Amino acid sequence: MSLVAKIVYPAVPMVPDAPALSEIVAGALAGRTEYYVLTYVTPDGETLAGDERSIVVDASNVVQVAPPDYPYPFPIYGYNVYGASTSSAEVLQNTSPVLAGQAWTEPATGLVTGSATPPVAWSTTTLTFGRFTFPTKVPAYDRAAIRHSNVAASGLLETIYEHTDHYTDITVEAVQIGADVDNWNTFVIFAERGGIFSFYPDSTANPFTDYTLWDAQWTAAYRSVGLYNFKMKWREAGSSGGGVI
Repeated sequence: MSLVAKIVYPAVPMVPDAPALSEIVAGALAGRTEYYVLTYVTPDGETLAGDERSIVVDASNVVQVAPPDYPYPFPIYGYNVYGASTSSAEVLQNTSPVLAGQAWTEPATGLVTGSATPPVAWSTTTLTFGRFTFPTKVPAYDRAAIRHSNVAASGLLETIYEHTDHYTDITVEAVQIGADVDNWNTFVIFAERGGIFSFYPDSTANPFTDYTLWDAQWTAAYRSVGLYNFKMKWREAGSSGGGVI
C-alpha cells in the first residue's frame, strides 16, 4: 500500500535549454566544431545539464554563449558552461558561475580541457506523511487577489487586480514525537529560507505542484501522549491567475 502523501525538497528545477551559440572574431585558432551544454547553479546545488548544441567555428573566431532564460520561479546564482571538441565529452569552462543575464565568451586560447563534467544526479529529501501525519482540512479553492483603486482625471474610478495567488492550507493533526517531528522541523527550516518543494497528494502520483512556504506558526503543539499537531500555509510557486488547489 502506498503512503498517502509526501513532500520532496528541494524541488527539481528546470534545466537550461540547448545553448544559443554564435561566433565572434578573436584569437588565431583554427576552424573546428565545438559542443556545449549548460547547467543552472542554484542555492540548492547545480542542476543537470540541458540538451547539447554544436557549432562550426571559423578560423580566428571564438564562441559566445547567450545567457539562458531565467528558470522562474527557481532562484539561481547563474549558470555553468560545459564545452568540448567532442560530442558528449563537455567539461566545465568557467571558474565561477556566469551571472544570470550575462553571456559567456570562449577565451582566445580556446576551450579548457580536463575540468569537471556536469552533474549526473539532483539530490532531494523526501518527507513522507506517515501513519499519523495525514494532512487534513485542505480547502478545494483558496485564492486572494490584491486590488488597487485609483480615481482617473475624468473622475472615473479605476480598479485593477495585481494578480491572484494560489494557496494551500494544511493541518497535520497528529505528528509522532521523535523522527516525525524532527523531519518536519528540518523541512520547515528549508522552507523558511524560501526553498521550493513539490507536494504529492498520493506518493504514487505526479507532483501536485511546486510550492513555497507562505505562512506558518511552526509550533509542534501537544495533542496527546507522544502526538503533536501544527498548521501551515503554502503558496504555489510562481502562481498567477486562477486554478484548482
